[in-house]
Amino acid sequence: MLTSMAYVSDPRDCMPVAEAATVLFSTYDNVNFVIKRVKPYATYGRNQTEDEAKELDQRLVEGIWANEVIDLIVSGDVTAPQVIFDHLKRTRMIF
Repeated sequence: MLTSMAYVSDPRDCMPVAEAATVLFSTYDNVNFVIKRVKPYATYGRNQTEDEAKELDQRLVEGIWANEVIDLIVSGDVTAPQVIFDHLKRTRMIF
């Protein structure tokens, strides 16, 4: 939900989107993961170039997610689903 704020391009929409996303986000018991890009950048289906995507990553980490607890940072490879699942089992999120 918070990530949606990074995609707002019209400055007039920034505050309403940020407020709505933040309020909605706070209604959940969130578990926050950062999935690090390890594969080559695929342009198919994307609206950003690789450099623009990296700028977006930076904006998320330094701005939008700056005050959020990141529960786990995981490499975005084939092991990611199992690592996330194991983390959720260890931390009581899945029984």
